Amino acid sequence: MAEIAMVSHSTLDQTVLLVPAFRLTAAIEQHRRRFDPTAVLGMPAHVTIMFPFLPDRSPTLEALLDLLASVDSFEYSLTEVRQFEDGTVYLAPQPSSRFVQLTDLVSEQCGLLPYRGAYSAVVPHLTVATTAPGEDRTWLISTLQRELPLSGWATQAWVMVRDDRGIWKRSLSVAFGAE
Repeated sequence: MAEIAMVSHSTLDQTVLLVPAFRLTAAIEQHRRRFDPTAVLGMPAHVTIMFPFLPDRSPTLEALLDLLASVDSFEYSLTEVRQFEDGTVYLAPQPSSRFVQLTDLVSEQCGLLPYRGAYSAVVPHLTVATTAPGEDRTWLISTLQRELPLSGWATQAWVMVRDDRGIWKRSLSVAFGAE
């Protein structure tokens, strides 16, 4: 059953469905706070399942949360540092297929496309940096590689809502089933 703590009525652009990453080292969290502005605005380390997501009062949401509660929890590892074309630095989870399956499930259930279909493939990722300039980015990648691998356990999904000040807060959470 979903834990519900309504923050406020939200719109599509202000919500994200994610799997929180609980087992990160303090060093990686420090890098996120330095190089990812959302980290200081309340966004936890995570792997995105769907953005933009449903408004937090969508009639489809309850059925989706029940469906997510039937998904088995799973272990994953963050094994590699990668970059997107825009310079965003991220950690790649393995197996990535479990995250892709979650995205596909949500897409099918809700009729949503990740990032509004802007990308041809779903690339599961844990963002560490969006604002690191070239020299800092090179240093960061080298530093992160020494921190890996890290293990994680996907045990729940959260709906995060961004308020009018840009602060992210957890609105809903649902625990996955036991594997």
